[in-house]
Amino acid sequence: YLVKLADMATGSVLRIELTGVEGVSFQLVASDAEERRPLLEAKSTKAGDGIVVRNMGVPSGSDAIYLTVKSGWVAGPKPKKYVRTCNPAAIYSLSVSSEAGGDDLEREPNNDALHALPIADGQKIRGYLSAPNDADWYKIEVERPSILSAKLSALNRVDLQLYVVDPEKKNQKRNFELVKINSGKINEAEVLTNCALDAGENYIKIVGAWKQVDGKWIQDYYNLDETYELSVNLRTDEGREEREPNGSIAKATSIAVGDTMRGFMHPKGDVDFYKLDLSGQDGPVTINVECTGIPKVNISLKLLGPEMDDKGNHKGVASSAKGKGEAKESMSKELMPGEYWIVVSGPRYSDSNTKDQYVLSVTK
Repeated sequence: YLVKLADMATGSVLRIELTGVEGVSFQLVASDAEERRPLLEAKSTKAGDGIVVRNMGVPSGSDAIYLTVKSGWVAGPKPKKYVRTCNPAAIYSLSVSSEAGGDDLEREPNNDALHALPIADGQKIRGYLSAPNDADWYKIEVERPSILSAKLSALNRVDLQLYVVDPEKKNQKRNFELVKINSGKINEAEVLTNCALDAGENYIKIVGAWKQVDGKWIQDYYNLDETYELSVNLRTDEGREEREPNGSIAKATSIAVGDTMRGFMHPKGDVDFYKLDLSGQDGPVTINVECTGIPKVNISLKLLGPEMDDKGNHKGVASSAKGKGEAKESMSKELMPGEYWIVVSGPRYSDSNTKDQYVLSVTK
């Protein structure tokens, strides 16, 4: 199909709707009319479903695009065999219209790292999750190591999920995330705090969350009519804050004697590890660790030493868990030279706190 764009207003986006046909899994491809290069590819979530592209952007200066509708590949009757299906008794319907966009509206395609839309410090952008399998990618470029915070507004009827993607794993389908945030439920916002970014290109991915239905994990959250809003804030990493992800010994944030670090207890069940390297000490030294309390979360402290238990875990050498909300936690211990880990945590099922930071200090 040839779609002429001569009368399309500047800044508008295309809405493309393809109705479903029983037994057929559709594939829709939009291509540049001059170069014939693909601009967008969308697939039915499952056989019988249609396709809706809510906000397709078109190249500047384009007078037309091609739309190709075809049957997509589906699992066949034999293992590891894929087939294309058809239904000569049913008719599909294809409609294309233009709608006002705006500079703050995401444009499809942005469903992978290659097509990720740029977003800058302090910027807000609106986006649609127009299908259960829709994924919106955003690219953040930083010149120096930085700390990222982000807020994803609530979206009616949708349980949102936000990823910060490991740039080296951006093309992987699984295990690609640095951080995954899915603390909210349906109609609730998501908040990201203190994620460490290396200099260069970094990525955020937004999808509808997975849920279990009849023993199977599926994605079926979407909203064709309303947008979410993503806002990001960046600050230079000056070594004074925790660096998420730091939920394990392997990913612990470094801290030294005399340092003061700040961190958040978020999301629920957050655990923050800090590595304290005393290998350079000549002998035993008494170390004091203090952590301020924060509202809504009963913080506890634990100090792990270099010795291992029978299960291969580092043995605890000190702890503090008064469990009194905003009360300060502290512990003092004489330590031999070696590597130690300070663990800051709250009760597994307690509330999180995205507004107030705890303050962790280490002194002799």
